[in-house]
Amino acid sequence: MTTAFTSEEMNRLTDGMKDAIVEVVVAGVLANGSTSEARLAKCEAELRKVPWGRTEDDMLETVKDAFSKIDSFTTVEQAVGLVKHAAQTIPEPAIREKTFALLARVMYMGKPLDEKEKTVLAAFVMGFELDRARVQEIVDEVKKDV
Repeated sequence: MTTAFTSEEMNRLTDGMKDAIVEVVVAGVLANGSTSEARLAKCEAELRKVPWGRTEDDMLETVKDAFSKIDSFTTVEQAVGLVKHAAQTIPEPAIREKTFALLARVMYMGKPLDEKEKTVLAAFVMGFELDRARVQEIVDEVKKDV
């Protein structure tokens, strides 16, 4: 199974589901507190590959809102709440896997992940109840593309 979102999949998702996917990706970008130009460019490039079914202005606003929301987190409970919300909002296993793959593509940039980044990935693996073997397949696929 491919880890890229299709137009058909995205067209059947609600706006809330799409927003949750963006928030998951932004959480990965902000995971280690560093928003380097390379990481922001990778995030933008990966988000542009997804057939959101939204205008560019709508997507820019969604991404901006997600960055603002997540960057303002001050407690672990807020981060845990984000993971729980994403899991509740994205119930379908295949969409969860593709969301995780998108997150991983943004986070893996040809360098080892730090502990905060590993924690974010692990939180979504647990929150999305992803199969460990499938997670390894996704990570291996993502690492080939870096």
